[in-house]
Amino acid sequence: MTITELLVSAVLAQSPCDGTWTQATPEGHGSVAIGYDPVRQRIVTAADDAIREYDGSTWSVRTTFAGGAAQSMCYDPARQMMYIFGPWGHDDKLWTYHCPTATLTLVSDNVIGGRDYAAIAFDTTRDRLVVHGGSNGNSLLADTWEWNPGTNTWQSFGNGPIGPRYAHRMVYDKARGQSVLHGGYYFFNRSDTWTWNGATWTQLPSTGPARYVFNMLYDARRGRTVLHGGTTCCGEVEYGSSWVLEGNSWVQCGVAGPPRGYVNWAHDEARDVYVLAGGIGPTPSGRQWIQATQEYTPPSLCIADVTDDGLVNSADLGLLLAAWNSIDPAFDRFDLDGDGTIGQADLGVLLAQWGSCPD
Repeated sequence: MTITELLVSAVLAQSPCDGTWTQATPEGHGSVAIGYDPVRQRIVTAADDAIREYDGSTWSVRTTFAGGAAQSMCYDPARQMMYIFGPWGHDDKLWTYHCPTATLTLVSDNVIGGRDYAAIAFDTTRDRLVVHGGSNGNSLLADTWEWNPGTNTWQSFGNGPIGPRYAHRMVYDKARGQSVLHGGYYFFNRSDTWTWNGATWTQLPSTGPARYVFNMLYDARRGRTVLHGGTTCCGEVEYGSSWVLEGNSWVQCGVAGPPRGYVNWAHDEARDVYVLAGGIGPTPSGRQWIQATQEYTPPSLCIADVTDDGLVNSADLGLLLAAWNSIDPAFDRFDLDGDGTIGQADLGVLLAQWGSCPD
């Protein structure tokens, strides 16, 4: 096996593609404002006049929310805060939500200009909330702003090279140390991807799916930005494809999920599942809001631990080599890449996962 093939196997071993979709519950208080609270290990949404939590089986109301339904939400791990941006109606209110105590505080209002469908992300390295674009009701916006939670002040970076757009998504990519922005709408569905380092927007060389109001999250375990679904205009249609940003290129996953738009999703890190609650999609009666909560389980990060001892080491290697070249179904556990045979590609997956399994 060449070094290149080993590297490819290492990349594939970390990919969240080719997992499993399930409907977790027929209830789903979905929202574009969704996040994950790692302290309480809950999915959090801000919609329908309430902050709700999902524990993997049940939705419950944690507290009321005067904002009605928020547009965006992201998490600050240092402060254990959700930052909740903008109720609908071209507003720019910003709340903090302290997850341990369920305390909501309005910290900013009428500063950067009201907008709907803005993209936001929290840069944990630089301690800044990043906001881009949106619609003010009369036109689409192209401006970039950052909010400093330490001083409760905003800084404007003016209009950048991305141009005006709305209904796009942005996440903070910890592996890159930059925010990643994709898609949206301005005259047509956009397929370009940009990164923000706190001073400059840089366009990635390849394009991804042309979508707006889609689902996008950052999987810190796998170091990947993952996109699902979304809508195209005009004559709106929802899609069920998923995409992963591998380096600077988008790769479409082989497993499709439920077609959903006008919603977002979040990574439940404790259970290692992506949670998509609600959204607009096709039904026998046409496009409608679908209430159910769907979950996507990505492949295990430690599939090569065939001895199930929490380690990938020489014991697993020995068993893999003993099953080498076998096509006997009894040895399917050692077919790590699922191609029907046990060989060099499986060895590459095992070496890529060598060491302690992630928690």
